Formats: sequence, structure tokens, C-alpha cells
Amino acid sequence: TTDGGTDELAWEHSIDLGILGIAPFWETLTGLVSETNYYYRAQATNLAGTVWAPAGESFSTLAVGLPELATLPATAIGDTTARVGGSLLSTGGEDCAVRIFWGTSDGGTTPGNWDTNAYLGVHAEGAVSNVLTGLDEFTSYDYRFCAENATDGRAWADPADSFTTASTIPLAGVADTASIEGD
Repeated sequence: TTDGGTDELAWEHSIDLGILGIAPFWETLTGLVSETNYYYRAQATNLAGTVWAPAGESFSTLAVGLPELATLPATAIGDTTARVGGSLLSTGGEDCAVRIFWGTSDGGTTPGNWDTNAYLGVHAEGAVSNVLTGLDEFTSYDYRFCAENATDGRAWADPADSFTTASTIPLAGVADTASIEGD
């Protein structure tokens, strides 16, 4: 976070890129803090000695905010399954770990208040979905997506959405029209 100039000991970190030929080079830096200025300068060493790039450069990392999510209506609702979907509208500056929470009542934004949850992996902005299985027939379920990024803050889709599973129980008094014969 400070420009060490051409003094090797004045730099907080260094990365050895190994032996390189005459060509552009780059390195991906990880573990950086958001909203921070960083400085860098190239140094090369060969049998003739060590030289530094004529000038150092700098960059600033972006602010990381909370993600934003939306819940979409459930589809493909069966007697024991349903596909639920959502949209990661904004990651807040980083890819997010996404979970889906569901149960027979809305657990709000407290993970422990939900009956079940599933980790959906790390996502960039865009659609997220999951097929819920093992559901009870003819039962109403609430669901809500949650995303988390490096801010260690959770963002929840608001509001939760709901669906009711179908029933495979045949309706009484409904005749099979294929077996009815006419005059």
C-alpha cells in the first residue's frame, strides 16, 4: 500500500515470476482489501545485474457491497418436487456464495428459522435455480435465496415466494370419459 521505489526492502510483498523471455507479463493478485490503493513496480535480474522499471504504477480496488437478489415464481411444480428460481441482480463487486432456503413457513432472514437449505455454489450476476425434492404432497412451501460475498454480510431476496405442491390423490366422482359410451 506504499510505493517502495527501487528499494527491495521497502516493498510489503513481492512475487517471483520465474524466468521470462522478452514478452508482456502479468500476475493476478489475491487477498486484496476493498477500497485500497496498491502500488507495484517491476524488477528484473540477470547476469548483468538488477534493473527496476522507470516508474511504479498504482491501482485502487473497488468497494465491495452487499449482493442484491430477487425471487422468481416456482415452476415445474409436482407432487414432491418444484423448481425454484431467482436472480442475482448484483454481486456487490465479487462473486457470491448462494443458498436457497425453504420450508412450510417463511423463516425470514434467519437461517435457523428455515426447515431446509441447500448450497448452490459461487455465482456471478444472473439466474440461479434449484429443483427441490422430497416435498410433501399438497403442501404450501415458502422459499428465499440468500447470497454472501467477502463483506461477510448476507443479502436475502425480499420478499420470499411460495408455491403449493400438487396432489396425486384422484378426485372422487370424476369419471374416465374414455369409458363412457353414448347412445
